[in-house]
Amino acid sequence: MNVARPRQRLNRTNKRLVTGLLVGLLAACAARSSSVAIAAADPPVVVQGAQYMPLELGREMRYQITVSPTIGKSREATATNKVAEQTTLENKVYFKVTTTIGGVPFMPDTLIYYRRAPEGIFQVLEGDEKSPEWLYLPAKIKMGDRWGTETPSGDFQFTALAVEDVDTPSRKYAKCLKLKVTIEKTFVTNTQEQWLAPGVGVVKQTDSNAFFSSVSTLKEVKPGPPPKKEK
Repeated sequence: MNVARPRQRLNRTNKRLVTGLLVGLLAACAARSSSVAIAAADPPVVVQGAQYMPLELGREMRYQITVSPTIGKSREATATNKVAEQTTLENKVYFKVTTTIGGVPFMPDTLIYYRRAPEGIFQVLEGDEKSPEWLYLPAKIKMGDRWGTETPSGDFQFTALAVEDVDTPSRKYAKCLKLKVTIEKTFVTNTQEQWLAPGVGVVKQTDSNAFFSSVSTLKEVKPGPPPKKEK
């Protein structure tokens, strides 16, 4: 009668040992799986911002635009960006870039000043010439980064979304930087998505607000004239 009891205790002890070993093995396997998953994660993509905004005097970029008003039919328009000249604002030298719109009266022509610096590409909008410049493209941009500014013309918020290829009617552009831009003004908020190709600039842009939506795609790039040789 008393002989069987030690066996029962021994069986219970063995079960506890086996259970402990199984728990330990499972924990070790989980830890290994976790470390493998962490090691396999891709590093964040980081790009150099200045490569997406080449500034060359006389250079022109021509766009095809489809504009869809909230009320009415869609219509086709054109836009031409030109690096017109260099000028000085607050003792700093800027490239003066004009945009001329054709085909839609409610989209005005624009003027933007750009300046290269070690920190990135800075902007000043037309009408804000007496206000501080602000950072359009930081020198280094990591996907997921956010930055922004408040200007007299409105509040701008940028988000770096991805690096991806983009198809346009004229050609395919590789490794484009995709940005989301939210522009808040007094009476309207405009949401943009911009795709900028290395060495080219903006090759595609979408706009959406309470009055219209639009899609702009790069049709042609016309290089500026070669620099004059000194005599």
